Amino acid sequence: MSYRHLSEWERERIAVGLSAGRCLREIAVALGRSTSSVAREVKRNRSCDPSGQVGYWVGEAHRLAQARALIARRARRLVRGSRLWQAVMSKLRRGWSPQQIANRLKMWYPDTPEQWVSHQTIYHALAVLPRGELKRELQRHLRRQGRPAA
Repeated sequence: MSYRHLSEWERERIAVGLSAGRCLREIAVALGRSTSSVAREVKRNRSCDPSGQVGYWVGEAHRLAQARALIARRARRLVRGSRLWQAVMSKLRRGWSPQQIANRLKMWYPDTPEQWVSHQTIYHALAVLPRGELKRELQRHLRRQGRPAA
């Protein structure tokens, strides 16, 4: 089974199941999802209603998921092979930190936000590179050793 995001209908079924006192496993089987997917969904999207009661609320859960998806799409600004990619990788090879590169891009292009990337985006771009010499070379230039943040 390939991964697909939960729909608003599935989130509604989760909320109904939880309010009926069903366990996560039962809800997952009814949706045709893994128990861990349902558990992760509930954990990520618990919130307070206007009265202050903590729970899983469909509308809020869907809004939070959409906001996370928007953030994930924003990270694709640093596309491999683009001019921005080449500029960032050139600075990494010269020993610049991702923070320095991100700050300098804002100075060089103050009126062009499309040319800005955060240091997290740079780390993410390196993390998703396929294994190989390029990835090893670029990670050697990072000041922060270990696994790059995603």
